[in-house]
Amino acid sequence: MLRTLGWIGVLLATPGAVVSAQNASPSASADVTYDFKGARLGMTFDEWKAVAPPINLRESNLGVDEKAPPLRIWCSDTRYELIKGHTIPAVRLTAAEERAGVTTCAYGRLIRFMGRPQFSAAFIELGDGLSNHVIYKFREGRLYEIEIEALIKIYPGILEGLTAKFGAPAEDKRDTVTNGYGSDFPRTSKTWARGDSAIHLEAPYKKLDQMKVAFFTPSAWQQILDVQPKGPPSASKM
Repeated sequence: MLRTLGWIGVLLATPGAVVSAQNASPSASADVTYDFKGARLGMTFDEWKAVAPPINLRESNLGVDEKAPPLRIWCSDTRYELIKGHTIPAVRLTAAEERAGVTTCAYGRLIRFMGRPQFSAAFIELGDGLSNHVIYKFREGRLYEIEIEALIKIYPGILEGLTAKFGAPAEDKRDTVTNGYGSDFPRTSKTWARGDSAIHLEAPYKKLDQMKVAFFTPSAWQQILDVQPKGPPSASKM
């Protein structure tokens, strides 16, 4: 596991990281938000549900039992019974997301693993390969982030596709990241921006063989970060 600061916190704290899309393609309009396979930032939950699911048609060849339940939308407020009397959310929230009233959703199905039900997110075609998962995040009923994780081997194709569609990134950074054994590895992150929407491409992410693409609304992310934990004061304030 890589040791790294939360990407969104670093991005929002970096002056000029989210700016107008002056380097975007000439056809890009500053008042139009980004979208991923029809899911556009800012759309309502009902509008998103009406979008044709971007499900990989080859999924039946990836070991899924033909008798498995059909793919459908599962969310953080959708629970299933793991063991008798104990339910868990299909898509989990971070503590900050839970405090801010976020709902996260994904396309997937319940499968059985070691005799117990388990939520399995659908693989979605991405560039020259498949995503590990695609998570859609909503706050106050509107889509503010699309989080995509995939194997790093498809990074070149993703970068080429984003650059061809949106032009050169507004932000291009290179630094190092340290793994759990203290070894340093190069990391690259690129950001495109258009009005109050952005795309962040980072590799590696979490693991050396993983990458992440996030379509997100910076103002909504800042509001989530601004929501403070509720509870007794910390020892430093007592």
